[in-house]
Amino acid sequence: MPRKTIDLPARIVEVLDHLGDMPPEADVPIDHCILASNSSVNMRRYMMQKLENTGHYPAVRDRHFITLNNMVLVSERLADILTIILGSDPTLFAPQDEANAISKKFGFPLTVAGAVGLP
Repeated sequence: MPRKTIDLPARIVEVLDHLGDMPPEADVPIDHCILASNSSVNMRRYMMQKLENTGHYPAVRDRHFITLNNMVLVSERLADILTIILGSDPTLFAPQDEANAISKKFGFPLTVAGAVGLP
């Protein structure tokens, strides 16, 4: 049975429509992007190097790599959104607990409001 396709760009737009004010780093987005994406870029580079020599078909490798890229982007955006929400009402949740929960689900550490999660 074929897997149900998810329109990720449409889902991202839905998430972005529910945002409040942007954080201060949004004034210079390229600086924030460079800082936030360094760990993701390194992880993607490492994965690509490992997958190039496995003997798998390129189409299979590319499909999984695209899924990995999307997962990283969505998880980082989720962490940013939670940081914004916590900034508006610090009593909603404990940042460390949320960071740990998200990191565990995605399998790599994410930072929510300064708290680094443990995968």
